[in-house]
Amino acid sequence: GAMSEQVAVAFLGVVRIRDQATLASVYDKGVLNEEKKGFDGALASILGRAGSAYPGWRERAECRECDGVLHAFADPQAMYLVVAGPRGA
Repeated sequence: GAMSEQVAVAFLGVVRIRDQATLASVYDKGVLNEEKKGFDGALASILGRAGSAYPGWRERAECRECDGVLHAFADPQAMYLVVAGPRGA
């Protein structure tokens, strides 16, 4: 079924909402520099809207250079955003 299909995650990050500090970010080793720029841009647009984040808040941003969508999820205290960029999704 669909669950067994591999979804490659190109980018994972954790950002503190209060000051938008990136606490962790990991790129897949196959990610190109243009894709990184795309994810950075998508993350910036999500952070621009994160001021109104509440517990369980979700946001997404198109990633132009990396043919995918960056997804963001706020934690139950709305202190952190977990950001994931699947590849070619």
